Amino acid sequence: MNILCCTSNEYSPYAGVMLASLFENNKSIKFTVYVFTTGLCPENLERMAMLEKKYGNAICIKNFSEQDLKIKIPGDWGIYPFLKLYAIHVLDDIDSLLYLDTDMIVVSSISEIADMDIGDNYIALAPDCGPIADHRKRLDISPGSFYGNSGLIYYNLKKCRENNIWEKCTNFINNNDSLIQYADQDVFNKVCSGHIYEMGLEWNMQSYYYLNSPKVQPQYKDQLKCKKTKPKVIHYTCIKPWYRDCDFPLKKEYLKYERMLGWNLPHLLSRNYTPLRFYINKLKYLLQRLGLHSFDYLYEL
Repeated sequence: MNILCCTSNEYSPYAGVMLASLFENNKSIKFTVYVFTTGLCPENLERMAMLEKKYGNAICIKNFSEQDLKIKIPGDWGIYPFLKLYAIHVLDDIDSLLYLDTDMIVVSSISEIADMDIGDNYIALAPDCGPIADHRKRLDISPGSFYGNSGLIYYNLKKCRENNIWEKCTNFINNNDSLIQYADQDVFNKVCSGHIYEMGLEWNMQSYYYLNSPKVQPQYKDQLKCKKTKPKVIHYTCIKPWYRDCDFPLKKEYLKYERMLGWNLPHLLSRNYTPLRFYINKLKYLLQRLGLHSFDYLYEL
């Protein structure tokens, strides 16, 4: 099975943790992993080689620059999200591909995706949790169209090539860069609108779903209750699990795979950390545990 991850040198160790979770829970599947980057330092190259040797899966590192993509990269996102789009153009000898964000872990078998038939659709996505109506209006997508989260993407590369999706993406970016707020996610949803296969929530269980007041589209509220007890892929969308001040209860799932690698990655404080905010949240969680008050924007415990 073909896997894609796109990462900077700084984030590549976290990509390694994601890949370790994938390999650990899918030992019966042989993977070829394409790591798209602008370059990795010798230490991180060695880490990828260690992963390759430990699990027996091929890891192919491919370096690109902004000049290679020939697009006006909008906003402050940088090149990395748009490498997901570029994969359609450069991986021209394979027909299917699974992309996973570096801030994810895979906690189940993905054999269902390996066997998934998405028909004539170009990609498959799980729903996004954001203000979907606003996204559709901004991008001029019809009101009833699906809008998904691009943290996990299953590509039908054959159909993408047949329908010139890379060229359509570059045209949209170069002519509408002011409309793009969510990088590749906006581009995929606009260009592939009407040809996106809808995956279940369990394939992209964003941390927003675990808040006391979950951020979820109304039509998914009922299924969320059972889906979040059995996620297949956890997506750390609020604060990353490698930060010391991350308060997401499923952080411990991430740290389990990090410990397996033994890479001794640094656990720094996030840029949003302040001692006052940290201890106020500690107090609020205590009140929540005691059953005295529940806060919508804190996590369920």
